[in-house]
Amino acid sequence: MILFCCHDAFALLETFGRGFKCFRCMQILARVAERLEYLHAHGYVHRDLKPSNVVWLQHSARWTLTSLPTAARTGEPAAAAFTLCYTAPEVVEELQSGAGTVTPQPAQDVWAVGVMAVELLTGSPAFDIMKHNLSQVCLALQAYLHI
Repeated sequence: MILFCCHDAFALLETFGRGFKCFRCMQILARVAERLEYLHAHGYVHRDLKPSNVVWLQHSARWTLTSLPTAARTGEPAAAAFTLCYTAPEVVEELQSGAGTVTPQPAQDVWAVGVMAVELLTGSPAFDIMKHNLSQVCLALQAYLHI
């Protein structure tokens, strides 16, 4: 039984810090995987998984996913919807190639779960995007979005 009543997985990181207990992380990630399995089985990809979109529902004592308006049909071109440091490389590559849309695939959600697992288990970001050509990625995205 999970004994926490924090609002989201980021709040858990802030509360318990580095090295958050492995068993609790696995409980959270297992529930995320269950929710994704349901979503993917029904032909949708979440597209913006991150700790702040994984919340504890006090009334039902379970973790669930939020930000479902970002979900899109699997394999059907869709407008970009993501948080950069949790986004699978192929999504960024697709945008950098000049594609006007991205093609949602379940593997992109699985990538985000892996990034979240690293963060929850270590208390540190999986990738320090500030050190990995963030300016180039941002320029490509700004050009795509015409901003």
